[in-house]
Amino acid sequence: MSKLVTNDLQRFFATWILIVATVLLVLQIGVTIVKVIFSVETGDVFTTAFDAYSVVMIVFGVMAVYPYLTLLAFHGVTRKNYLKGTIAAAIKTTFLSLLIALVFLGLAYVAKNVFQLPINGTLELGGFGENLLLASVGYYLSSLAIFFIGWTIGLSFYRLGWFGGTIAIIISLFLFGILDYFWENEFLVITINGIDFNNFWESHFFISLTGTLIILVGLFITIRSLTRNIALEL
Repeated sequence: MSKLVTNDLQRFFATWILIVATVLLVLQIGVTIVKVIFSVETGDVFTTAFDAYSVVMIVFGVMAVYPYLTLLAFHGVTRKNYLKGTIAAAIKTTFLSLLIALVFLGLAYVAKNVFQLPINGTLELGGFGENLLLASVGYYLSSLAIFFIGWTIGLSFYRLGWFGGTIAIIISLFLFGILDYFWENEFLVITINGIDFNNFWESHFFISLTGTLIILVGLFITIRSLTRNIALEL
């Protein structure tokens, strides 16, 4: 049954992921034309895709509750299957958004280096320079965490009402700040016992990775708690 939940959510999510990809592609073409005419500086396509899909992922997280929780319950889906199926759909959807961002980055690189178009083909996600692997890990984990945040907000409103939902939104703003600090700051300034870890990019990555995984685990525990013994409104 959890596979049915995954497939249903995945079809819906994938449709909108592709719609957003189409919109981003059209916008990028428009931006390129503007840059050719006016020589305007713009951000890179990878980060643009991340920013756009961050909004999409939090909306997906909320929609996993409204209306899908009630709809799936009406069709006899258990809470356990709902939880497992939604997590699987989130994992696959996040990977799809990352894949599209990488395709955009590749297209930008070709357009810049082969056709000499004024496109920013560099990679600018966090303080990791042009390391595609590290940036991809940051993109994926941040996007997945953002989905979980949206899911938690939706469940908080559903289970705890307006007060609980408002508290969840406030906490989510704090979590967004932490994720931004981990993956999108140019430098990660951390000094422990007089040792400046900014001299070692590896420490940036492992600190960010560990911190994001802790956030994901905390969100999962919260989501599991909110879905346990939840009263389903049919």
